[in-house]
Amino acid sequence: MSLADARLIGSRLIAAYGADAPDPAFGGGLRMLPTPRVIARQPAEELRARIGLTGARARTVLAVAELFADLGDTENLPGRAMLGAAYGVGPWTMDYMAARAGTDADAFPVGDAVLRRVLAARGAADPVVAAEDWRPWRSYAASRLWAAA
Repeated sequence: MSLADARLIGSRLIAAYGADAPDPAFGGGLRMLPTPRVIARQPAEELRARIGLTGARARTVLAVAELFADLGDTENLPGRAMLGAAYGVGPWTMDYMAARAGTDADAFPVGDAVLRRVLAARGAADPVVAAEDWRPWRSYAASRLWAAA
């Protein structure tokens, strides 16, 4: 899935199920991302129709939403094994979420197309080999590379 696809899905989820921001200081019309519980309550067919997801993506969104809804507050983030057990979640998703959420300073989604492109432009033939030099802080390196793209 591309970043553009993810942004489109996110904006559609917000439009369909998001709530208005509670603080008027944010300005009128600002909507928040729906909670995992709100998303988890939606039937897969509704996600397909309202959000434009394929059947597989709807199953993945629901599986991850249910996982987070079951965990409760954001201090109980799922570990890799728990996240990886959700339908449709693979190594890239686990590493990407760990890097972005700050739960693993060494997470590095080697399959990420943008990271591969930026590293190739800098002469790195293999992103796995290039990223070894950045251990144990590869997620920070990934953030810098994404920013440089």
